[in-house]
Amino acid sequence: MCLSKMTVASGGRPGIPSWKLAEGNKDMSCDHCLKLNRLCIRIVKIDGEYRFGIQPVPENLREGSTWEDTRFWLLP
Repeated sequence: MCLSKMTVASGGRPGIPSWKLAEGNKDMSCDHCLKLNRLCIRIVKIDGEYRFGIQPVPENLREGSTWEDTRFWLLP
């Protein structure tokens, strides 16, 4: 679940995120964050521990950027 969708941007009214722009790939930024140009931050489980994870922009929208580029994380 996207923390932005659950808190700040939704005024505390959680909604169900969608990944249409990511073609269903839930390892990418959700539509809500892409439309509002916010980092998509989720709680992810890594090596048995829960951590905050920042989800990248879907590959089809990155235009060849790498993780060091702003466009990898946010749309212009």
